[in-house]
Parts: sequence; structure tokens; C-alpha cells
Amino acid sequence: MGVQQALPTNRQAARGVNLAAENAWTHIECAETLREVQHFGAASAHLVLAVEEAVKARVYYKWPRLVKAMSQKQLRELLYTHQVRHEIAVLDSMSQSLRIAIRLWQIDHPGAQMSRRTLTSFFARHDDAFPLTWAKRADRDKQRGMHVDWDGRTWKSPSSVTEAQYQRRFVRCLEFVVKTNAAVGLFDEIREDLALSGWDIDEDRL
Repeated sequence: MGVQQALPTNRQAARGVNLAAENAWTHIECAETLREVQHFGAASAHLVLAVEEAVKARVYYKWPRLVKAMSQKQLRELLYTHQVRHEIAVLDSMSQSLRIAIRLWQIDHPGAQMSRRTLTSFFARHDDAFPLTWAKRADRDKQRGMHVDWDGRTWKSPSSVTEAQYQRRFVRCLEFVVKTNAAVGLFDEIREDLALSGWDIDEDRL
């Protein structure tokens, strides 16, 4: 039997909030540095890592409440399972307008189960949220950005990731990390970096 991953105490989790949020921002900076030298695959991988660390910061931030409501198995899944973390990212990235649109649909269709196709269309109209496919594809895309692999038919290489693909991912990932830093009280630490990049840092705080 393998050794179970350790779970932090509330005090340790409080320390981990800032460490994880700062590391998320470091991955954003790494991504942009790699983009500047046109290594779009590796840059995209760092965007995924940034989101993973941002989710971890959010989990640590809510840790005292989570330990009261979840089992140790569930808590370990939050911290150590990539797909679970990316599912959290999708949920947390949903804007208020998207949540309202879904709720209105439910009111208009009492008792009906929304199909995945319909839900996907809602997400497509609110492109500030991660797409529903993010949870299943993020870790695979991260690996694609870091490694050369043979899939049985063709070679997969980080060099096949385009700048356009990187930029589409960058906007959502940056917003998620910025909002995470704002939520945990580190917004001012990245204010200057954002301003130098031309982002309106006071436009959309949590």
C-alpha cells in the first residue's frame, strides 16, 4: 500500500494560500517569457500549471470550511488529482451572468435535465469561463506542450502548438489567476506587472 499524501492543518493551509497564488503568477510569467521566444507549446503548458496552482490556492483559502464538510479522501482528490482541480476551475470561472442564464433555463424547463450540448452552448456564449472540455483536456494539453510523443500514427510535438492556440488559452488563464490573487488578497503584489502589460487591473476584481 502506498503512502497517502499529507493533508495540511488549517494553519499550514493558511500559509499555503499565498505560496500557491504566488506560484500561479510565476507560471504566468514563465508562459509569457516562453511566448516571446515562440515556444508556444511550453508556454501553453505553463498556463495549465498556473491554473492548477490557482485552484490549489482557492482550496487552501477555503480549507477550514472544506475539512468540516468533506472526507479525507475527497480532500486529497482536491489537492492531488489534476482532473478534479480542473473541474473546480471550470466551476469557479463561471461568471454571474452565465450562472443566471443557466438558472433561467431551469426555471423555463421545470423538471428537465439540461443536455450537455445545451450547456456547452451556454458556455460558448460566455467565453470568460473555461470550456466544459477543459477538465478532460487540460492535463493532456499540458503534456503535449512539454513532451514529444508517438501516438501510433504520428509524432506529437510541442512545436505544433500555434501562437493563436496559446493566445486563446492565455486570456482565460490570466483572468483566472488574477481573480485568484484578488480573492486571496495578493492583488496589489501583481498590480505593477499587470499595468506594464496593458491590462486594466481595476476593471474586473472579484
